[in-house]
Amino acid sequence: MSDLSTRNWHSWIVVALGGWLVVSPLVLQQMTPGGAWAPLTIWSFVITGALALLVAVAALAERAEWQGWLGLALGAWLTVSPWVIGFADTPFAQTNAVICGAGIAFLSGWALWRKGGASRP
Repeated sequence: MSDLSTRNWHSWIVVALGGWLVVSPLVLQQMTPGGAWAPLTIWSFVITGALALLVAVAALAERAEWQGWLGLALGAWLTVSPWVIGFADTPFAQTNAVICGAGIAFLSGWALWRKGGASRP
């Protein structure tokens, strides 16, 4: 495995999470009783997933501090979005948002910390 791929393994995971977020409404709606999610819920997943994917691809090309901060913000948004938008009563959507959001936030924060972009005690 090359140095580039091992050094940026966290970005590859965020690429996968972003891609999953884009397609997850199509997959998870099928498993939701009643089937349909609110359009705002779907768009939140698609837009946030696409942005996370783009930021992670940019980080693979050349790492900059803004990518970590944007990834951290996107992950935080996803984590709280079920309660902000109001889909906390849709279990698959809520679980998907919280797990993917926490993962993106953690990986972005970890990358910032490793690079030295976040303040360390």
